[in-house]
Amino acid sequence: MVRHIKVLILLFWALSTYAIGATTSDVAQILDEPDVMAVGDEADIRINFTVPVTYLRSFPDGPSDTLRITLNIPDACVAEQLRVQESKNSPRARIITPFTLTFPEIISKSQTGNTVCRITGNRVDTNKTLLMHFDSISTYKVRLGDDNHSIIVRVPLRAEPIATFVTPKFTVAAPPENASAKDLMTAGKAAMAAGEYENATQIFNRLLNLPPNEYSQDAQELVGNARDKNGDFAKAKIEYELYLKLYPQSEGALRVNTRLAAIENGTARVAENKFSTKKQINQVNQNNVFGSLSQYYYGSKTMTDTTNAGVKTSTRTTDQSALVTSFDITDRWRHNQYDDKLVFRDQQTHNFPKGPNFIDINRLNAAYWDHDDKLLGYMFRLGRQPGNSQGVLGRFDGAFAKYSINDNYRITGVAGVPDNGSHSSILTNRHFYGTALEFGLPSSTFSGNVYAIQQVADSLTERRALGSELRYFNNSTSLFGLVDYDTIYHDVNIALLQGNWTSSNEITFNALLDHRKSPILYGETGIQAVPFATPLSVGGLRKVLTDQQIYSAIKDITAETDTALIGATKQITPKWQIGGDVRLNRTKGTKGIDLSPTGLNVPGGILVTATPNSGIAYTYSLQAIGTNTIFADDTSVINTSFVDDPHYYAEILGLTNVATFRTKWHVTSSLNLYHQKGDAIQLDQRTFKIAPTGRISYQLFDNGLLEAELGFEKTYQDDNTNQKIRSTRESMFVGYRWDF
Repeated sequence: MVRHIKVLILLFWALSTYAIGATTSDVAQILDEPDVMAVGDEADIRINFTVPVTYLRSFPDGPSDTLRITLNIPDACVAEQLRVQESKNSPRARIITPFTLTFPEIISKSQTGNTVCRITGNRVDTNKTLLMHFDSISTYKVRLGDDNHSIIVRVPLRAEPIATFVTPKFTVAAPPENASAKDLMTAGKAAMAAGEYENATQIFNRLLNLPPNEYSQDAQELVGNARDKNGDFAKAKIEYELYLKLYPQSEGALRVNTRLAAIENGTARVAENKFSTKKQINQVNQNNVFGSLSQYYYGSKTMTDTTNAGVKTSTRTTDQSALVTSFDITDRWRHNQYDDKLVFRDQQTHNFPKGPNFIDINRLNAAYWDHDDKLLGYMFRLGRQPGNSQGVLGRFDGAFAKYSINDNYRITGVAGVPDNGSHSSILTNRHFYGTALEFGLPSSTFSGNVYAIQQVADSLTERRALGSELRYFNNSTSLFGLVDYDTIYHDVNIALLQGNWTSSNEITFNALLDHRKSPILYGETGIQAVPFATPLSVGGLRKVLTDQQIYSAIKDITAETDTALIGATKQITPKWQIGGDVRLNRTKGTKGIDLSPTGLNVPGGILVTATPNSGIAYTYSLQAIGTNTIFADDTSVINTSFVDDPHYYAEILGLTNVATFRTKWHVTSSLNLYHQKGDAIQLDQRTFKIAPTGRISYQLFDNGLLEAELGFEKTYQDDNTNQKIRSTRESMFVGYRWDF
C-alpha cells in the first residue's frame, strides 16, 4: 500500500508540475505498452499504438529470435514526427519468452518519402519497421489486431508456463514434465470428462510432441475433439484434417469425417458440459513498477544560396534547437481477481531560440487508472487516456467502462472531453459520450462491435455517429473493417478495409482501402469560414450563422481523401525478403462557401473559395530486407520508389544498414537520393537531394542507452528561369534513454 501511495504522489506531483498541455510536440510517441493473453496452447502478444497503423509484412518467415514487422502510418504528419526510437519490454506474464520492442528501427529522413504531410508539405516515408527481439528462438504468426491501433503476434506458450492471472487454474492437475505418453493420455481424458477442454488440448499437444507412440493416433483425434467441444471450430477443423491425412484408413476416420462435416455445414456446437474458467481465479499477488526516462537534444541549421539573374543571396537559419524530455511510469499490481494499473506519460520540449514558432511545449500523453475485475467481468479506466476505437477519435480526459454480459458479448460506455491542448487558440468547450456492443472473443475467427457516439461543442451537437468495427482472421487471412457514419451530415466520415493473406507458396499479400473526411466532420472546421468570430469558437460561429448554415458550411469546406494500396512480400532466400506495393492517393475538391450578407451579421458576407481535385498520385515502391549481408547479424534495407503525381515525377532510392558490434555498439548508416521533375508552377523545375546519415548507440548497461546522430541534406534546384537554389541542411541529435 505504501508503494502505491508513493506512486500516486509522484503522479499527482507530475500532473501539477507539467500538465499545462500544448497542441503538438516536435517528437511523436506512438508505441504503447504491449499485452499478453493465453489462447489455448499459444499466446497472443498485442502490440498497441496510440495512432492508426496498417500491417504490411514481417520478416523472417521461419523461427528466429528477431522479428521485424513493417507497418504503414496512415497519417504522414505523425510519421514525420518520429525522430527517436521508443522501447518497451514485455509484461512479466512469464508464460512466453521475454521480448523487447523497438520502434521505429530506422529513423527516415523527410522530403524523400512515399507521401506528403498536408501540414508541412514535406514528403515523408510512412513505412516504419518495428523490431521485436526475443530472449530465445521462437516461431511467430503476425496479423492485424482487433482494431486499427494494434498488431497481434502469436507465439507458443512456454513448455511449463508459470501460472499467472492469464493462465486458467484447472481442476484436473497438469501431469509432471516427465510424464509418459500413457499418463498424458489418462490426464487428457480426465480433463475431457470434466469439461476442461482447454486443459485437455494442452495435455494432448504435449503427448503429440513426444516421439510417435501407441497413443499418438488417439491423441490426434482427441485434440481435435477437445477444440471442437470448446467451440474453437477453426482449429478443430485443422486437427481433424491432419488426422485424415495421417490415418485415412483408420477406424476413427469415419468419426472424424462426421465431426468435420458438422463444422463445415455449421451444425457443430459447443459441449454442454464445457467447464467455464471465467470464475477460476488464481492466488496472485504481484506488483511491478516500470517505465522509462529519456532526454534528447535536437539541432539543425539550413544554409541556402539563391542565384537569380546573376545575383546571389545567402541565408542562414536555425531550424531547431530543442531539448526533449520524455518520462513514463506504470505501476501495475495484480491480486487474485483484480488487475490494476496507474499510468503516467509526459513529454516536454524546451526550445532555446525564442519566438512565435519556438515556444516551450508540454504534452501530457496519459495519466489514468485502469481497473479490471476478472471475476465479476467488468473494467474501467479513468483519466487522460488514448482513444483508439468505438468512435473515439483521439486522446481524451474521461472514463471508459466495460461489462461482460457473457463470454461472447460485452457492453461498453465512454464519456469525456477531447484533449486539444491548452495552447490551442480555439476556445470551444466540448464533450462526448457513447456506447458500444462488442461481440466475439480474442480467439474467435469473427469479432467486432457496433457503436453510437455523440459530441457537443458549445451546446451545438457537432457529431452524432453510428459505426462498426469488424475483424476476421484465420491461419492465412486477417481483415479489419471500419465504417463511421454521421447522421447529422448524412455522410460517411470513415470507411476503411485493410487485410493480409498468405498464399500456399508463402507469398503475403496486403491491401488497404481508406476513404475519409479530412478532417472529420465537426464544428471547428466551420471557423475557417468565419475566422473573425468572437470568441474564436463554435459558440462564436453561432452568433453569425444558424446551426443549419454551420452544418452546411462544415460539409462544403471539408475535403475527402482516398487511399488504396496493394502489395506483396516473399522471402526468396534465408537471408533476403522482397516486398513491393502500389499506392494511390487522391484528395477530392471542396465546394466552398458563398453567402451574401442578407440575413447575416457580417458586412460583405462570407466567402471561402472552392478547392480543386488533386488528381490521383501513384507511388510504386519496392523494398528488399536482408540479414547477415555485410556484417554478422546486421540488417540491410534497400528502398526504391517512383512517384507519378499530376504535378511532378519523383524517383527515390534509400540504402540503410544496421549493424551490431561487440554486442553493445549499434551503428546505423543510410544514404537517401531523391530526384523530382516539375511542380504545380514550374513544370520543368528539377530538384535533386542527397542525404547521408550516421547514427551510433551504446548500451551503457542492461537498461541504459546512449545515442547520437549526424545527418546532412544537400539540395540542388533549378527551373526554366535563371534562378538556381543550393541549400545544405545539417542536423544532429544526442541523448540517452533509461528503461526501468
